[in-house]
Amino acid sequence: MKMVYIFTEEKLKTLQVMQLSVNYHGFFNGNFGISEATRLNALALEAIGIRVNRINYSSETFERIEDTASENDASINIFHININFISDFFSKNQDLKLNDYYNIIYWAWEFPEVSDKVIKILGVFDELWVPSDFCVNIFTQYTGIPVIRFSHPIQKLAESKDFDPAQYGISGNQKIYLTIFDSLSTTIRKNPEATLEAFTSVFKDSKDSVLIVKTHNLERSKDAQKALESYTSIPNVIIINEHFSKEKLHSLIQQSDVLISLHGSEGFGLTMAEAMAYGKIVVGTGYSGNLDFMNVNNSFLIQYDFIKHPTQKG
Repeated sequence: MKMVYIFTEEKLKTLQVMQLSVNYHGFFNGNFGISEATRLNALALEAIGIRVNRINYSSETFERIEDTASENDASINIFHININFISDFFSKNQDLKLNDYYNIIYWAWEFPEVSDKVIKILGVFDELWVPSDFCVNIFTQYTGIPVIRFSHPIQKLAESKDFDPAQYGISGNQKIYLTIFDSLSTTIRKNPEATLEAFTSVFKDSKDSVLIVKTHNLERSKDAQKALESYTSIPNVIIINEHFSKEKLHSLIQQSDVLISLHGSEGFGLTMAEAMAYGKIVVGTGYSGNLDFMNVNNSFLIQYDFIKHPTQKG
């Protein structure tokens, strides 16, 4: 039997007072993937009526910068702090009171196994949120706390010319291939060298095609520098080591023809999802979190050989 609920004005006011509120802890001002995911997740929660108190921290010092929370405003904490930061984060913020709250940790996970150290850290929290089924399937083998998939929302921006190809010597009739990674991520996992090798093996002498390698923090990563050094003098390979605004980065994706990610593993693969949202051709490894939204019917999945590595536990 179909049930119909009729809400009086008084009942609606009561529901508004009972609106769920969460304290969302993260690096809201950062210019890297985790920060963008944090901002998007907060917007998604607000879109379904949850009030989000943004508690913002420096990604360099882990010090609290600002927040929109009142004392005892919410009984739920969400910590969007990656595993490699979590110990230093709580050491710096020892005033955080966890006992009086329901505590959720949000992690994007790329490893096929979970170490004892991580399992111990998980014991502090009541619930784990992850962006993909890949992450869910890994963590449910190791923990008894609820593991919930909360996929990253995708935000399409209006068409923009913030990125100017001519500024980088790209003509209007050249086909643009694009790969994007943060040099402070694990270079072997992001695997930009495979994209460079594949592109140059086919298009090295082509005047009709160009590969843009968009990165930042290159000066801070010897591994990334080593991966790119052999390709810096190739005319149709353009390495951009700059911090782009969100608008400029999306403009770059909008004006590209193909996005390539020959990654070793991704917890989700936000850039691939964004490129697909703009209708771009996406070429990606057929493994890990990106398989939540990529398949043989909507993208080009690259086969792989799984090689066991001594550090495959995160």
